[in-house]
Amino acid sequence: LKPLPHADEYWTTETWMGECERFELVKSARRSLDATGRAPTDEQLELCVLLAEAADGAMTREEFPRARDLLLEAARRLPSFTLAYFRAAEATLAIDGRRGLAAAKPLLRAAVALEPGNKQLATGVDLLLRVVSRVAVPGHYWLAENAKSSGDVLALAAIVCGRDDATGAGGARDAAGA
Repeated sequence: LKPLPHADEYWTTETWMGECERFELVKSARRSLDATGRAPTDEQLELCVLLAEAADGAMTREEFPRARDLLLEAARRLPSFTLAYFRAAEATLAIDGRRGLAAAKPLLRAAVALEPGNKQLATGVDLLLRVVSRVAVPGHYWLAENAKSSGDVLALAAIVCGRDDATGAGGARDAAGA
C-alpha cells in the first residue's frame, strides 16, 4: 500500500474540488465511512482512492461511462465519499447531457448533503447545472479558486459539445451503430 496521509496532515476539513491529487482524494475518502458505518481501513481507503484516480484518468480519455462506474463503485464502498458522488454526477451528465439530470441530481444532492458548507463543492454543482441547462456561467467560476481537474474540464466540454436532449452520447452511438 502507498503511504496515506493522517488527520494532522490535512490543510482543510472540506473536500477540495480541484486537481485529483492523491493527497486530496485520500483526505476526502478518510473522512468517509464504509458500508457498515465504520471508519474505513487503510485497504478500503487505498482501493477507493485507486478507483477515483482511475476514474479521473478515464475522464481525461473521455471514457465517461467507465469513469461513472468506477466512481459509483467507490461510493458503494464508502457511502460518504463526497468526491465520488460529485464526479459520478459529472460523468453522467457528460454521457447524457440534460437527459442525464434525473440520474445526476440524486448524486449531486448526496454530495451536497455530505458537505453542506463546502463552497467549492456548491460552486461545482452550480457550474454543472448551469452548463447542462445552458444558463450563463459567471466568469469567476473559471478562476483558479474554483479549480477543476482535467477530467472535470473534459466532462464540462462534453456536456457543452454534442450532448443534446434528443440523443445524448449513448443515443448518438446507438443510432450510428444501428
